[in-house]
Amino acid sequence: MSRDRDRTRRSPIDPRRAWVGPLLAAVTVIAWKIFIPADNETHWMLIARDSSYSISLDTTRIDRAFERGYDIWYRTDHVMTRFYKEKSFNRETVRAEIACRNLAFKVVSTTLSVRGGATVERQVNTRDDVQRQAWHRVEPGSTEADAARATCIVADSRWRRG
Repeated sequence: MSRDRDRTRRSPIDPRRAWVGPLLAAVTVIAWKIFIPADNETHWMLIARDSSYSISLDTTRIDRAFERGYDIWYRTDHVMTRFYKEKSFNRETVRAEIACRNLAFKVVSTTLSVRGGATVERQVNTRDDVQRQAWHRVEPGSTEADAARATCIVADSRWRRG
């Protein structure tokens, strides 16, 4: 009997307070989701800009798809509000595949939103859709071409380093 009492006394967790740890973990996760957005600004590198919009690259989401080809995420912030199906937005977040050999791309998904606010529209292509999709070439001399070249420099340097 004294052995059972010693074992109870040595237990580091009081059974009446066992719920505190899981509660603190849940509160921490919820607070993280609320106060630290997934679209953390520090991950985005400004790579091109003109008077109408700026294009940034998410440096944490660059994956090699094939030789000098990458799965990347762009964010375009528009100066002027734009409309899609009568809904206003000023930010486009695009997941794309980029072929750096010829500066061509395929769109995997697009999300339209109000900067810092709710999603207005989201379009996602299936893997089969992306494979069937024709490669779109960027227009030489355009802001998109500047963004594509900058993306390839960042992605190539990341994958050459290993």
